[in-house]
Amino acid sequence: MSFPSLAWPLVLGVAGTAFVGGVSRGLTGFGNALVMAPVLMLMMPAEQAVVIISLNNLATSGQFMRRSWALADRSLLWPMLLAALPAIPVGVGLIGWVAPELARRATGAAVMVLCLLLLFRPHAFGAPRPLKTVLVGIASGLLTGFGGIGGPPSVLYVMGHAPDPDRARATFIVYFSALYVAAAIIVGAMGLVGFTELALALVALPAFLAGGAAGARLFPLVASTRYREIVLAMLLLTGALAAFR
Repeated sequence: MSFPSLAWPLVLGVAGTAFVGGVSRGLTGFGNALVMAPVLMLMMPAEQAVVIISLNNLATSGQFMRRSWALADRSLLWPMLLAALPAIPVGVGLIGWVAPELARRATGAAVMVLCLLLLFRPHAFGAPRPLKTVLVGIASGLLTGFGGIGGPPSVLYVMGHAPDPDRARATFIVYFSALYVAAAIIVGAMGLVGFTELALALVALPAFLAGGAAGARLFPLVASTRYREIVLAMLLLTGALAAFR
């Protein structure tokens, strides 16, 4: 069986979206799904968008891993990750059961509130606690499976407790690499990966890699001064788009 033919507007749209998502990942350590999911869902069903995002993250999981592994905050990383992994298939299962528009608007509004809270009260989340960290991981896993956007809970939590840009970025890279490797395996096991999804993922991959390399080059220019503001601004914009579009 051959791969399906794809319309050029779809090919260009997927590639362009993947490039911007890659820049976000290279610059901040996360955000590719936040950028890609809303745009891809305008072009295809939610299930396809989740599969393409997961497969691209699987294929590029080692891109920044070596340096990031040494810097990552493991006290936050492991509890979040171990809680998130079993929640991913639950989130996938929620597709079709929960009204997507309601879930999107509620998530977007919550993200906006938390972003504004962190902007004006950087220590609003208080000291990290094991239960709090686990709950953040569960929320992240559910959103990863449901819409490919597991970033906001974990990013906001880490930004509240790991102010050093290098350490925060490294934690994001390791966490989301592992999270989306698991998501790719899960969606594959659930039979959601077909020839169309593979073809679209292959279309996105070169652009995603190129964007990641470009974003990584930008990181040293903003790390010491604007990293926190860029991360929170990205999340605030994503929340607004989700809540009001």
